[in-house]
Amino acid sequence: MTTQTQQDKFIYFPIYLTDYVSDSRKLTMLQRGALIDLSVLYFQEDLKINYTKEQIYRLVFAFSKEEQEAVDFILNNYFTQSENKPMGFYWVSNRLNQLGDKILKRLNSSRENGKKGGRGNKKENKPMGLNPLNPDQNPDENILNETKLNETKPKPKSKLFIKPTIDEIKDYCLERKNNIDAEHFFNFYEARAWKDIKNWKACVITWEKNKNKFSNNSFNNNQNKTQGVSEWKRIIS
Repeated sequence: MTTQTQQDKFIYFPIYLTDYVSDSRKLTMLQRGALIDLSVLYFQEDLKINYTKEQIYRLVFAFSKEEQEAVDFILNNYFTQSENKPMGFYWVSNRLNQLGDKILKRLNSSRENGKKGGRGNKKENKPMGLNPLNPDQNPDENILNETKLNETKPKPKSKLFIKPTIDEIKDYCLERKNNIDAEHFFNFYEARAWKDIKNWKACVITWEKNKNKFSNNSFNNNQNKTQGVSEWKRIIS
């Protein structure tokens, strides 16, 4: 059993649900309560209960006959008596002792890690702007160096626009069969110095859509006018 020092006071003990359910399956509610209270007392007293039964009754508040009988049942079935000449005997539990050993080992391990400064970080955090190869360098100089480095990085070049020839526009319009006047298209953008144009073929497609839309609107207007004239002739005849 792990040797316990003055600092190793138990501040908790775990209850494993599977073990608890298995051990207390045949116990009454009073007996289960006595099992929990006696376990708490056992850890409070550093893995032993060095009291007489009458003292134990008072410590766990077992005042009625039924409660005292539940305490007796747990002591007789879950604990054993060991000799202690000044007090006569004390109660121990091998199972709780094993659990106490695990807790003490964990406490000791945590204490040792605390003395070492806790868990070490895998990666050492460096102050922002410091050069890990030259920690004595002025942080401001590092920041300036990083800024210069970013400024000297080549920026991605945007694709230069090359204006098309009239023949290229004609060929593309013939390919799309849109009947757009290539010279009119060229002169329109040439007058504007091809400003903000990145893809002239996309402009052709836009003209194509607008042309179709305009043609449909003109057809509908003419059709409405024809129907209006016919209706007027019918009224006056």
